[in-house]
Amino acid sequence: MKRASILLPFILFISLSEALSMEIRDTVWTAAKDRLVISYETRRDNGRISLRFLNIQKKLGRENSREYRKLDEISVLFFDRTGNYPDITFSNMVPEAFMVPAVMEYRKSDEGYFFLRDNPELVFTDTDRNDSFVLSIPLYLAHYEGRGRYVLFARADDLKIKIAKESVPHADPGNQYAAANVTQASIVAETGNEATTEALACIQTISMLLEAQQSLPFSDGLQYEIIKLRSMQDRTTDPEVSARIRETLAASEIRKEELRTAQSDAALRAQKEAEAQARIAEEKAREEQEARQAAMKQQAKEEKARNTKLLLGAIGFGILCLVGNQVFQHYRNIRNQKNMMEMQQSLTRQAANEVKRRTNSYARNQTRKVVNMGKDSIREKVGGKKVKKRNISI
Repeated sequence: MKRASILLPFILFISLSEALSMEIRDTVWTAAKDRLVISYETRRDNGRISLRFLNIQKKLGRENSREYRKLDEISVLFFDRTGNYPDITFSNMVPEAFMVPAVMEYRKSDEGYFFLRDNPELVFTDTDRNDSFVLSIPLYLAHYEGRGRYVLFARADDLKIKIAKESVPHADPGNQYAAANVTQASIVAETGNEATTEALACIQTISMLLEAQQSLPFSDGLQYEIIKLRSMQDRTTDPEVSARIRETLAASEIRKEELRTAQSDAALRAQKEAEAQARIAEEKAREEQEARQAAMKQQAKEEKARNTKLLLGAIGFGILCLVGNQVFQHYRNIRNQKNMMEMQQSLTRQAANEVKRRTNSYARNQTRKVVNMGKDSIREKVGGKKVKKRNISI
């Protein structure tokens, strides 16, 4: 009995440590159907909560895969503070830091950001060990542009991390795992069998691990304890302990079925959500296609109207040029006619002047001739001499 009382606290301590540390794999999506599969581990011990990211797998959707073809240049990260970051810049989005629940204390990092590829670990201080809570972490996808510059091109759904409470559950009529823990103390007190003590410790460990288990498959520690408990079933002679073993194994099967149903429901919800997102993306793509077609039609219509205006303008300009040419020819004909009339008038004046000159010349010649003839006649009569005819200018 003394040996059992010493061994049982040690087994409970190991079981409690295993129950409060588990590896979880979760999947989150972005609006563009980028998928992120994240593995992380949570540990809660003596008021200290640690969250360590183990692995990240990413697959871009159709839209982002066309723009970012090199997957090794894509990083997944989150932030614990906002503001300026040393030796690195983020653009295109204003990052949002995760919120720390009121029951936790957290010291912000100097960098302010964490890349999941570096397997970061967050450490919190628990102020209420009897409470469970959910930590929501916004995740971002970034493309490295060089020289310490990252472009945030997508934000994923918040990663929901559930932190289970640290304390061992109390007896509850509706909680079969807690009932097992309450009745074990009396069973241990009534028996001195070492095999019985080991079986009861295994039952308590399985009960605690079943309560902490949140997804399938079962953890390696829980599967090991279940196999170990099954091997003890034939070696246990106490009927009450055998009944507790059967109840615990049945509870593990029930818990497995509950988790399988929950995962099926979660997968169905994720599928429906993915289908809804696909429909939304399809509708958005169709709307964008319709908008592009409407823009192309509007552009073709505007181009046609512009070409029509240019054609009408060219026709109007041709008509104006033709009318202008006709007007110019009209004024040129008028000017030519005027010049011809002036030339005719000039020729008429010249002819009139020539006739007048010749008339005056003829009159002068006749006058001189008559005068000369009179002078000669007078001389002949006076002097009786014949004188030589000569012209007298008048």
